Amino acid sequence: MRILVIIAVVVILYLIIKSLIGKNTKLNKKTKKNISYCKDCNTYMAYEETCKSKNIHFNECENYQKNL
Repeated sequence: MRILVIIAVVVILYLIIKSLIGKNTKLNKKTKKNISYCKDCNTYMAYEETCKSKNIHFNECENYQKNL
């Protein structure tokens, strides 16, 4: 009888830990963005924000920094 209780507790703990780890990985995949270097803006930023992905001239980009 004790063996069945121990096995049941281990299985329940396994399912709880597995569900907690699964939720954390799903959140990380949603918030993860590809970071790349934009030569025109001279900064690192998400690929979706680069001048090339927006199809705009780099002078019109809000992230563009003029080198003084």
